[in-house]
Amino acid sequence: MIETIDNFFRWLKSAIYVSDLIIRLVVVVIMGGLSIVGWFISIPIFAWYFYKKFGNARISGCRCYSCNKMNDCNDKFCINCGSLLTATHKQQRTYSEPKQNYSNGCQCKNCNANNDCNDKFCTNCGSKLDSVNSQTYEEMLNSVDGIIVALLAKIAKADGRISQEEADYLSSIFDTLAEKRDDRIEAKKIYKEILKQEKDKTSNIDKFCEMLSYTNAPKDLKIEIVKIFLELAYVDSVYDKNEENIIVKIVHHLDLEFSIYQNLKNQFEAKQDNKSQNSTSTNLSLDECYKVLESNKTDSMDVIKKNYRKLVKQYHYDSMASKDLPDEMLKFAEKKTKTINQAYEKIKKSRG
Repeated sequence: MIETIDNFFRWLKSAIYVSDLIIRLVVVVIMGGLSIVGWFISIPIFAWYFYKKFGNARISGCRCYSCNKMNDCNDKFCINCGSLLTATHKQQRTYSEPKQNYSNGCQCKNCNANNDCNDKFCTNCGSKLDSVNSQTYEEMLNSVDGIIVALLAKIAKADGRISQEEADYLSSIFDTLAEKRDDRIEAKKIYKEILKQEKDKTSNIDKFCEMLSYTNAPKDLKIEIVKIFLELAYVDSVYDKNEENIIVKIVHHLDLEFSIYQNLKNQFEAKQDNKSQNSTSTNLSLDECYKVLESNKTDSMDVIKKNYRKLVKQYHYDSMASKDLPDEMLKFAEKKTKTINQAYEKIKKSRG
């Protein structure tokens, strides 16, 4: 080291002219400056490299000590065994493939957090997930019965809520469709999941209608499918305009004559009239029907119809739900709507 320094000074002293000495000093200053700049650049680069390689940057995998399963480090519980992911687990970080984001996530019934349907336990609260396999879900959703269930879900929710009558009818349809499947219990579970995932989606109605038309079902089967949709729409005694819009769209995509739909609709309306007449004949007298509609016997049919529409709108689920009322009041409104419909049908029949 000392010899090197001596050689350096000998090199400086060996300059014969002053200009030569100045040039050598300038070279020394430049080389020293470049060395300092090099250190300033290299230190952050090396620091960044070691931080990414060994530091605490966000890495997607945290291994569970109980079952050795990789988890997202933001999860509180293991997706495989439900064990609590403690701080000790989170220190044991390692690289893994990022967790996939499934569009059809399974919602935890305990905390409502969305989870991958392949997980066994909720990543937020650790509760066991009563979920379905995402691949099986997609396969069934794209089958004929899955498409029918998705459209049934949209029709049932079109008027604002799924009534008890509609829920019972859907359950019976699920039983019928599941009979064709090898695993009936799993099939019904998936039908329920389709109902939950699709009931509030209105943007993909056309997509499912087109998918149904691509099945190339014979005309008789198409008519039977439309009957199923109409039966659901009429099961709660009220054929809502939103329900009809969806069913008419389905009829159009199935390339059925509109007259067929009209005939089917007339048949269901006739059944509904008979049902209402039989129900009101035993439960409500004609005087009681006028009281229900807040009308008098001397009122014209136009006045009675106006009162009827006002009351239906007043007790409709959407109107009641917007007021943040308890469930008991919503159930009362549902029964009241049925009574109003029955009273109107009886008065209409009595006047020819």
